[in-house]
Amino acid sequence: MVSYPFAANTMLLAYNKKFFDDPENKKTYLDQFHQELKVPSTWEEYKRIAAFFTNKNKGTYGICMEGAAGGWLYYEWCQYLQGFGGKVMDKEWGWMGDENTKVNVNSAIALQSTEYMMSLKPYNAGGFINTDGNEQIKVMKEGKTAMCLIWSDYVRGLTYNGDETDPRFGVSEVPGTQSMLAGGAFFISRQSKYPQESFRYVMSLFQKDTQIKLVQKGLCSPLKSAYDAEEVQEIPYIPALKASLSRGVYALEAGPDADMINSTITTYMQQVWNSRRTIGDALNAAQSEVVTKRKDIFRQLKK
Repeated sequence: MVSYPFAANTMLLAYNKKFFDDPENKKTYLDQFHQELKVPSTWEEYKRIAAFFTNKNKGTYGICMEGAAGGWLYYEWCQYLQGFGGKVMDKEWGWMGDENTKVNVNSAIALQSTEYMMSLKPYNAGGFINTDGNEQIKVMKEGKTAMCLIWSDYVRGLTYNGDETDPRFGVSEVPGTQSMLAGGAFFISRQSKYPQESFRYVMSLFQKDTQIKLVQKGLCSPLKSAYDAEEVQEIPYIPALKASLSRGVYALEAGPDADMINSTITTYMQQVWNSRRTIGDALNAAQSEVVTKRKDIFRQLKK
């Protein structure tokens, strides 16, 4: 099986500039923490700043987290897991692994990172369980929330109004020293009546000039040189996107078990959010279910 990379995505930290630029906020933060108020570069700073900007009497919140099914919660959870140095499974790349690959869903790092994620709940805007990428943008555009972790293929929707940039928002890499990598790929069916034409079409999309035009429309190109082009430098999130992709590492599953892992983690983390399970119980249950179902999936593949 051969595929051709369509997009190279990552998660970014988007923020509302007015929260960070406000002189009163700067003074209060300096008085409280003896540090300059700036976009967070560590997970400790991220939580502290999220708490600082949350004022329910004023209707302001520090963050907007994604908690919907369909991958949104799973990817948010993976970002914290990776941020604390963890992995879902013990392997180098997402497509690797077999039925014997070690699963780390209930590891000590997973427990620590999940506890961190759930500790952000008091500072969260929106409904969480129903918050996907589009809802997150809607919440941020209302102007009452300071920060969010946003997928790079959604960041244009936040930082632009039509063809005009929305100057309210800035973008940086997520806290820490690593970023997640994801993306998409083109496949050409063996049953295609026009395989050569399909191949030429895909190859035409990979030409640098075409990639630059697609980046200008919001695509996260898999072509590194597209981010250095003069034509894209006016796009406000390009520096952060380029830096984030450059420091990206494996965090997400891409094998035949990926959808199952996604949905399993989502189910149990939503239960934790709704106080129906403890974190430890949820991670242990998810670990057991993932291990069992992975064996069934790989057994079916051998038939």
